[in-house]
Amino acid sequence: MGIAKANRWAAALLLVALFVLPACAPAFAQGRLFECRLPARAPNYLLGTMHSADPQVLAVADTLRDPLRHARRLVLELVPDGPARLAAAQAGVLPHGQRLRDLVDAELHAAVVAAMSERGVVPEMVERMQPWALAMELSLPAGPRGGFLDLRLYEIAVAAGLEIVGLESVAEQLRVFDALAAAEQVELLRYAVKNLPRVPQQYRAMVDAYVAGDLAGLRALADAQQQDLGRRLVDWFAGAMVGERNVRMAERLRHIWTEGGAVVAVGALHLTGETGLLAALRRDGCDWRVLH
Repeated sequence: MGIAKANRWAAALLLVALFVLPACAPAFAQGRLFECRLPARAPNYLLGTMHSADPQVLAVADTLRDPLRHARRLVLELVPDGPARLAAAQAGVLPHGQRLRDLVDAELHAAVVAAMSERGVVPEMVERMQPWALAMELSLPAGPRGGFLDLRLYEIAVAAGLEIVGLESVAEQLRVFDALAAAEQVELLRYAVKNLPRVPQQYRAMVDAYVAGDLAGLRALADAQQQDLGRRLVDWFAGAMVGERNVRMAERLRHIWTEGGAVVAVGALHLTGETGLLAALRRDGCDWRVLH
């Protein structure tokens, strides 16, 4: 599996939560980059990212150049190095002997093969992909994507010689899919195929809201995109993909945060709501200031 394909799957893994989050009034409705100063500590920064290679999204990296110059470390959801991206790609492959055509009906199989062929993926490779991996691929617009924002920040930090820390491992991020029943994977894939015509418009709306720093708008867009997704999957993603990960990331951030000098960059919708990182760290003493 090539690095370019691994990049796309890694970006899709991080983006998919945007499309299935539960309705929730955000505790922080506006902002993208937040600063927290603690007594006798270098300031910490928290950036909400969108895992996208859109030029307007990538330009957000420029807002972190000054904080990164004075930082001790960059903290990401996942360190997007080569081994991590390849591990994400390999996890999307079906066990030996299994094929997609054995898991889905003929109509859905034909639709998936056609959609993936338009993205340059040959049918033989489609047959070997997990339904959840296909669903993630089809949740993104077709076309070349290149590096995403998290990867751009990683490259800046590497060039600056900063310590780079991941809040999660690839195994932890992918574990949520291991617990997904085969029928639920197929349901997720069926939804992705049905939603294909709306993906470019939905994606553009998400990018526009993100660039505007409109966290409440991102939440509203995510809520609107749930209409055809079953309640079981919505609840499952809200818990496994978002809520449980928020708790884990907040716990691992606490000791990093007290040392100061950290720049933390995680998906924007992990910031909001009463279980989000902004609220969790505020309870630990952060008086947030919105910078962008």
